[in-house]
Amino acid sequence: MEESNNMIEKLAGYNLMNDGSFINYLKQFNGYIAGSAALFPFISHLYPSCEEQEGDLDIWVQISTDKEDKSFPYSKDVRDTLCNYFSDNGYVNNPMIDRYSASPNAIQYFENTRFNNLIEKIYEFKSTHLNKKIQLILTKVSKEEILKSFDLSFCAVSWDGDNFFALEPELTKQKKGYYLNDPIGEREEKRKDKYLVKGFEITEYVDLW
Repeated sequence: MEESNNMIEKLAGYNLMNDGSFINYLKQFNGYIAGSAALFPFISHLYPSCEEQEGDLDIWVQISTDKEDKSFPYSKDVRDTLCNYFSDNGYVNNPMIDRYSASPNAIQYFENTRFNNLIEKIYEFKSTHLNKKIQLILTKVSKEEILKSFDLSFCAVSWDGDNFFALEPELTKQKKGYYLNDPIGEREEKRKDKYLVKGFEITEYVDLW
């Protein structure tokens, strides 16, 4: 319960808790917040009052691009509903994030990430009055597959509006983890240093048991 309260406190800092609609949308679309934005509320016993405001707020939704496929939310419905909601709460869309669509540079970036063939599209929103960014990430695959594609095991944490899910819950609560996937490029190499500075232990999987 304390962990969810910390997540709600974080969302309030993004101006997303004015009327409760955001959590309702998250549940309606079977969406979830994942990555560092879910990690720090999950280990809130180490970061009281959600004092660690790490990174962007990444919202992930598995979608269908076929309106007749009722297995998953239709991509346009998710996009229109959440884009309008973010706009109503002081966010503007950043078109430069359209890196999973048709431009040659976008395709090159897409093909050189672990998320190749996992993501349909990303939309980024910047607050007009807060130093905050939100990414809406429409995926082709399940939450479990997305979490397994993260680089570090302790970042593979999600929150669905009610509950947290972590691939390695006990290790994560001890700030211990390992590489789920090898780092790709300089940016991910720097992530290791960032988490080491924050007191996380990163080691080989076999050394943790």
